Amino acid sequence: MAGITSKGDGFKFGFDYNTAFKLGEGNINVSFEHYEQEITNRAGKPGRRDLPAPPDVADYNNNPNDPDYIRELQYYNNLLAWADANPDLGMIVGQPRLRKNSILANITYPLGDKAELYSFHTFTKRTGRSFAYYRAPYWRPDVQQAEFITKYVDFVGYHPTFDTDVLDNMNVLGFKFDLGGFKTDLSATYGRNYVDYKVTNSVNRDYLAQHGTSPRTFYPGGYAFSNIITNLDFSRTFNEKISTSFGFEYKKEFYKGHEGNPLSYYGGGSDSFAGIKPAEAMDVSRSNVAAYFGLDYDVTKALLFGGAIRYENFTDFGSNVSWKLNGRYKIGDNYVIRGSASTGFRAPTLHQRYIQLTQYIIVSGHPDPQLQGTLPNDSDAVRSLGVPNLHAETSQNFSFGGTAKFNKFNISVDFYQIKVKDRVLFSSQIGPIDGNLDGSDPVEQILIDNGVLALQFFINAVNTKTTGLDFVLDVPRIHVGEGKMSANLAMNFNKNVIDGKVANPQILEDNGYDIFNHRESMRITDARPKSKINLGLNYDIKKYHFALNNTRFGEVTVASDDGLNDQVLSPKVVTDLVFGYKFSNKFNMTLNLNNIFDVYPDILWDGTNGHPDLRSAGGRFLYSTEVSQMGILGRNFALKISMKF
Repeated sequence: MAGITSKGDGFKFGFDYNTAFKLGEGNINVSFEHYEQEITNRAGKPGRRDLPAPPDVADYNNNPNDPDYIRELQYYNNLLAWADANPDLGMIVGQPRLRKNSILANITYPLGDKAELYSFHTFTKRTGRSFAYYRAPYWRPDVQQAEFITKYVDFVGYHPTFDTDVLDNMNVLGFKFDLGGFKTDLSATYGRNYVDYKVTNSVNRDYLAQHGTSPRTFYPGGYAFSNIITNLDFSRTFNEKISTSFGFEYKKEFYKGHEGNPLSYYGGGSDSFAGIKPAEAMDVSRSNVAAYFGLDYDVTKALLFGGAIRYENFTDFGSNVSWKLNGRYKIGDNYVIRGSASTGFRAPTLHQRYIQLTQYIIVSGHPDPQLQGTLPNDSDAVRSLGVPNLHAETSQNFSFGGTAKFNKFNISVDFYQIKVKDRVLFSSQIGPIDGNLDGSDPVEQILIDNGVLALQFFINAVNTKTTGLDFVLDVPRIHVGEGKMSANLAMNFNKNVIDGKVANPQILEDNGYDIFNHRESMRITDARPKSKINLGLNYDIKKYHFALNNTRFGEVTVASDDGLNDQVLSPKVVTDLVFGYKFSNKFNMTLNLNNIFDVYPDILWDGTNGHPDLRSAGGRFLYSTEVSQMGILGRNFALKISMKF
């Protein structure tokens, strides 16, 4: 497979190979995959519009021959030339560079007539490179820093990169056998995800100021998550009416954050991504045990009832019992009515409970990236804000729908509602309201005590309710001319609301802060399309295959802090074409033409034409990074060739 965008960037290439062979009486299936992609860039081009004002000779005693004024004027002329040559101001906004290699092996081996050993193994290595905000020269005007990289008057800033090295692996060993009439499955699973970071083309500004030098490459540490899961499952069909299943599970989870190289966290740390400090490193774990029981009862050939109950106990969040009831009723051969009701339980992850780090982000009121802290929910600083400890989410779920057949048409309709209580979310950015961190209120003093300009954390923020409708119309393959055509129409309509009031801690309320502001609320209710409609047409004739897919993404809203300047992004329709040709039973080719009309989301307001700047960073971002409507690749192409040996 190979592909590229119509703008000539984002080249991607991949291949995979699958084979199977015998191992004695058993079987082994092995797959290899290689994939790589290059970056795309869809940054805005504000050019000179974002530059600061030129130096004022009045600040130099109206002396145009003042050496300092001459130097600053040379510096400013350099800014003008740089902005003209780089109207995107050095920014790279788009998909990252990625390399991925993986191997998968699936093994089965019979142990007698009624038993089988199975084993499943995956290993994936991914390396990636993304880009931080370009450190524009006027964001980093310190003379010493500029002279370290280049001459001050020639300084054009620098662009930190963020490199990741990710290792994923999973290993499963299990046995299937009969035990007292029950089909039994005993398995053990070990999985691990490990990520290590590297920052290049950066500096440690504090170390540079104090020592006159700084590394340009940093190793800020990384994280690892792993778990061990043991399952014992039983199932049995007693007769045509009753079947049951039950089982047990034990899970142990581990989460580790290892500290970075000391220079990566010295002072404010490496610019763009500060290293993990010794105090921020962690090595934590928890375990939980669970048991479940399920029963299906066919009352008649038309009527089925089912139910299940699950008990689990976490070492850090206690125990819970959840349940599910479901039913189905057939009306003749062509109609089915179905419904279900259930409860759910989700303990906050170890990441949400324990992650602690500092990083550079855009903070309201500051044009350049500032240092923000993410602290665990039970830290002294977060407790000082009056925020209670995290606890588990619970949910209530309901669905009702059915299917019908009308001649050549198959229709399914399902209505659903999901209520989540005490949903775990990321808080609003708690920073100085006026942008000036001077300790003028107790909240600012907490920020100062923790060495950051802004603070965020995970909280049980709100109750949410999601209601929706899924509709699918499927037209099976019918003869059209010498070929066969099929069609599929799939629609989803949904609505997310915050159910009830957000409880703002008193210290934040008294000082004008909001733990979960309008922007964060809108990310739940309006950051994703409330409707998505897909119409797909397929036509096969002889050795040719054609497909046309149209997807309509509903509107989304980019929120402002105060709710007075929200921007609604209009619905978009993306059209894809597929051409395939089958040379033989062992060789075929497919050409995908994606987004053929080159459709993009609406462009963000950027402070021009009387509109406020909605997180576009002075026009650097054409498209929102806060809402998810559709991609920003634009028109792109991919060619895939499949061969069998």
